[in-house]
Amino acid sequence: MLFYHVNARSLNRNFDKLQFSLNSINSKFSVVGVTETWFDDVNTLYSLCDLHGYNFEHSSTVGRGGGVALYIDANHTYVHRPDLSVFFEVLIESLFAELITSCNTSLLTGVVYYS
Repeated sequence: MLFYHVNARSLNRNFDKLQFSLNSINSKFSVVGVTETWFDDVNTLYSLCDLHGYNFEHSSTVGRGGGVALYIDANHTYVHRPDLSVFFEVLIESLFAELITSCNTSLLTGVVYYS
């Protein structure tokens, strides 16, 4: 399994750069973690950040900055784990998922943003 992380500083604004970066690497990542998506529940067009071949999980932020997301390879079975996620406004944000492997074991993955 391959993992990738990027601090986007606005995923809507920098999504093309993320796509270019991922396409420039000759491997498909199992999970792409993103911090500072700057997504909120009011002004975000999630459809503009659709990454072909990936499922998208995110946690919106409050105010400017923050926000975390996981793109999980669509070929992987996973369970979103909100019970492990932490959000303390203007301090820490996190998002976790449990990937089910081919051996019926699981692998916990997540992204944490600490401001």
